[in-house]
Amino acid sequence: MYQHELVLSAYILPAQFRGFNGVHDLDFVPYYDLESEIKRIMRIHRLGSIFSIEFSALAPGTNLLGQTAIMCSLPFQSTFSRKRETASYRTAMPLLVSLQRIVALTSNDGSCAIESVNNVSRQRAEHLYQIERQLTDDRKARREVVNGEGIYQWREKRLILGWEAGLLTAGLLIRWRILLRK
Repeated sequence: MYQHELVLSAYILPAQFRGFNGVHDLDFVPYYDLESEIKRIMRIHRLGSIFSIEFSALAPGTNLLGQTAIMCSLPFQSTFSRKRETASYRTAMPLLVSLQRIVALTSNDGSCAIESVNNVSRQRAEHLYQIERQLTDDRKARREVVNGEGIYQWREKRLILGWEAGLLTAGLLIRWRILLRK
């Protein structure tokens, strides 16, 4: 675990931080567990609470077998986080899911109401770029990652951060935030 707050909060929240500050990141959830994970998330919150679900998805109309989808798959196939046994990693779920599917799953049982649905791609891209710059410019953060994971993983992490930010900026990948009230 990294000591720097920005690095910790960022590249992607590890599984043990799912639900951190009421934000649940579905990019860690295997597609086959998606429905049960959404039910679990909705079940753990108390009546009257507000929480959000965030996830990435391909832009509408993207052919899953096309070159664009292949380019978009890179951030979800990285190997650096799999080096440690305790590390969590992102899944290919964003390549298979749509906003409509997640809205349908969160609306199924009626236990939660959708307060808002927002495209947060720009904010996410800015955050990823900021983390990439920190890993490059901040000697302490850079040293922590290099010492903990190795120079190749540090390089890969920076590449993946920049790549995903570029996909979000170009509109090829979309980051959604659904705010829910129980």
